[in-house]
Amino acid sequence: MGFVVEGDRGVLAELDGKRDAHVPVVAAGMGGGGARGKLPAFGNVESCMSLLNMVPAISPRFTSEDGLAYTQGARYRRQLDEGRTSYAALVEAWGIPIARGDWGGFLPEDVECLRPGIKISTKRQREEYLVRYVHGGDGEVVEFQFYSRSYLPLFRVPVGA
Repeated sequence: MGFVVEGDRGVLAELDGKRDAHVPVVAAGMGGGGARGKLPAFGNVESCMSLLNMVPAISPRFTSEDGLAYTQGARYRRQLDEGRTSYAALVEAWGIPIARGDWGGFLPEDVECLRPGIKISTKRQREEYLVRYVHGGDGEVVEFQFYSRSYLPLFRVPVGA
């Protein structure tokens, strides 16, 4: 039977569809030298996947492609969250109203993280963009709608197209 270090619950939650729900969790650092002295520190996706692959009940096995997909997905979600934080700061700095929906604020050099390879026409280029995240029925972002600082619509880009 395998074990999972407490700090890796986030990784496990992401990979939940592939793991056995009955893998016990060991809280690292509990008690004087207890688990901490006996367990290595597992702080990255590869370590968690290797550890979970030791559990016979977990099938199919995790692959390096799974790790790459998780890492890219986590980076993407982090960028969306940073955009939300930037939007809040831009609303405050510019004194503009808060719009309904899920919004992000991005500089031109950061737009590439939303849609790799995006080409923005000269006419639509701005010093910053307000970006509305449009969610599908499953809660995932399916489209980005780009606006000027005065909420003038500029263009829209589907996710993954």
